[in-house]
Formats: sequence, C-alpha cells, structure tokens
Amino acid sequence: MSVGTDIKEGGGSKMSPGLRTTKKTKTIGCDMLKSLIENDQLSVNDSETISELTTFTRQGTTYKADDGKHDDLCMSLVLFAYLTTQPVF
Repeated sequence: MSVGTDIKEGGGSKMSPGLRTTKKTKTIGCDMLKSLIENDQLSVNDSETISELTTFTRQGTTYKADDGKHDDLCMSLVLFAYLTTQPVF
C-alpha cells in the first residue's frame, strides 16, 4: 500500500494497492532501468526477459513492445527501476 507522500507520481492521495503507471512513471522507470543495466547494477540473465527487452522501444511518447510482441517482463523491471528512485525504497 502506498500514499502520495511515499511514492511520487505513482502514488495516490489515498491508500491504494499497487502503483499507478503513467507516462511520467514509465519514462522515469525506463531511464532508470537503462542506467541500472549499463552501470552493471542490475544483471538480467533470463533469456525470455532479454528477448522482450530487444523489442521494447520508445514509440511516440511512450515505451512498449513492437506489434505482436509482449512486454510484461520488461514492465516489471521498469516498475522496479522506477521504485528505486523513490524515497521509500
């Protein structure tokens, strides 16, 4: 459970489960995920996740998998990376 004071952008004004994904939280998460991987702070060893990462790109104002591909594994990493930027983390 989180409140807006615990998590910026993704938190709500009342106690609620989960994290609200917005363009801003997704962008921050994607930028941080890239940084974590490039700086050897996060090692991705799962072949399915690596495969998804190869088709996960910026498309317009958002990030998503190419048409016909999946991004579920990528998004869990994006949300984790976003949370590493939060004071509560």
